[in-house]
Amino acid sequence: MPGGRAAVKHSAHSSAFLLEFTAGGEPEALRYQELAQFLGLPATNQAESATSLAKAIRELAGSLGQPLTLAECGIARADLEREMDLLVQNAMGDTQTIMSVRIPDDEEMKRLFLAAYDGTPIQF
Repeated sequence: MPGGRAAVKHSAHSSAFLLEFTAGGEPEALRYQELAQFLGLPATNQAESATSLAKAIRELAGSLGQPLTLAECGIARADLEREMDLLVQNAMGDTQTIMSVRIPDDEEMKRLFLAAYDGTPIQF
């Protein structure tokens, strides 16, 4: 499980690769447009900025040999599904979630974890 629920370093790995998924899921976040512009990425609007920043994060992590999914961290899907309710509960209470521009509901948080497991982009 991410962070403290599995053998994944919380701040070093799980937060880093989850950033790609959360950035892609918050297209209205001005901070992503500012970051994308600073990095010289396509940033004509906030949605494009979030997408280009998420892509750049994924490319950087891949070039460094970092895992890009929860599956690549060695987490079994059955373990993820077994721990999902606790993961969602913990994530929903995390200060980063509470302070987010877009606060997901429990179902969206589950979908976020599944997207991070499979490596699929956020489409909600």
